[in-house]
Amino acid sequence: MFLRPVQKIKLARNFPEALLPLFWLDEHIIVPEWLRCELRVAHFVLKSVKVIVHLMIVGGLGLLAYTFYKDYRTTKFSAKKVTTTTSSQKRSPMEVKTMFESDQEKTQELAVSLQKLTFVLPTPMK
Repeated sequence: MFLRPVQKIKLARNFPEALLPLFWLDEHIIVPEWLRCELRVAHFVLKSVKVIVHLMIVGGLGLLAYTFYKDYRTTKFSAKKVTTTTSSQKRSPMEVKTMFESDQEKTQELAVSLQKLTFVLPTPMK
């Protein structure tokens, strides 16, 4: 039914122009229980996939940040021990040693362990 304002009736003066349905149809479908279960599972899987995708994005960004952090830590500048020469010491520029203290200690430990190392060769069987 089409509505419109009627000036002669006090209650109908403020009606908007509109189409008012007098009846409508409501359709229903009866779904078997086995199909309802499958639809629930499919809906749950779709929601789970959305959550997993977001977790993978966050995890990937986290791994990327961790990689940059580890790279920064390994390439960070460290203080080097530089020996200087005085005028009384006459050295060529090639003799100036610039090693990390930890590398120098490791080299000394390796030299000591190589001095103590003995090799035992097996005797051939007769």
